[in-house]
Amino acid sequence: MIPSDDLCDPGPRDIARVWAVGFVGAFGLAAYGEICIYSQSAIWIGRFRAAHAMHCQGAGAIALGIVYLGVAGLLHFHFFWSWRERFGGFAQLGKIMSLLVVAAGAFFFIFHFWFD
Repeated sequence: MIPSDDLCDPGPRDIARVWAVGFVGAFGLAAYGEICIYSQSAIWIGRFRAAHAMHCQGAGAIALGIVYLGVAGLLHFHFFWSWRERFGGFAQLGKIMSLLVVAAGAFFFIFHFWFD
């Protein structure tokens, strides 16, 4: 897990990590988020074991898809853009917007299960 102080700092300059996490990983997570939104079906794996997997459909799956898109944006802006001095401000703004998307999706997800 990334400590909160590290999100304000630039990402690592390791080019392999920049492309693996900041581009390929973020793209894969964003693609899965889009699939969750369009198919209205999502799987949330808790505690990294298949025994704790939760399958959501409908509005809950859309909310999880939004969360996955926000996390993908956060990974992309932190690992791919933040270490470059020229794009540092852009990356910080992108990370803030991504965290807002994660918060909105999580709120919608919790609201859906609390009141439905």
